Amino acid sequence: MITIKLTLVFFLAACAGTVSAQKTRALVMNMFVDGVYISPTAAGSMLKIEAQKTGQFITVDRMDISLDSVTKIQIQNCYNIDCLVKTGQAANTDKVLSGSIQHLGNKIAVTIKLIDVKTGVIEKTEVGEFVLLENEIQPMIMITLNKMLGIESRKETVEYLAFYENIDPTPTTKIRNNGPRMGAMLLGGNAADRLTAAESEGGYDC
Repeated sequence: MITIKLTLVFFLAACAGTVSAQKTRALVMNMFVDGVYISPTAAGSMLKIEAQKTGQFITVDRMDISLDSVTKIQIQNCYNIDCLVKTGQAANTDKVLSGSIQHLGNKIAVTIKLIDVKTGVIEKTEVGEFVLLENEIQPMIMITLNKMLGIESRKETVEYLAFYENIDPTPTTKIRNNGPRMGAMLLGGNAADRLTAAESEGGYDC
């Protein structure tokens, strides 16, 4: 009995180790924000939460990195590829997740990019366009991230937040019915004979 229990424990531990090994260690950075009422730090925290929910990452954020004060200040505005890769190297992660949230006209655009630290190139990127509902930023991040990773999001949520360009209406012609009118009528047979007959013959002399 003891042998069976020990075997089960070792099996579960091995399975847990395999699952952990399959996950990618990713540094989640702040997101660039423009025109929306959310801070880059808050946006980055939302991105980290949603990345964890996918089950594909072991997430690390800038608070987990031991850096000097000067480097920490630079990280606050770390959005370009070079900075993100160097920070990922300092954090000893395989990937870096970052992106942007921007108010563009009558919509909100969410961009998420996954950068490979070893090669220094953007491995995946996705852009989502959403309606102007700033209190729904986290679901917008979730939808964009899931699409980038090939994960299906809830259909109702996508339809509720997705931005659709206005379609040009079908051209119409307006008719004005006021003013003089003209018309014509073509008749034949008995009706025509009656209209053209003289009034003395019971016609209308038309």
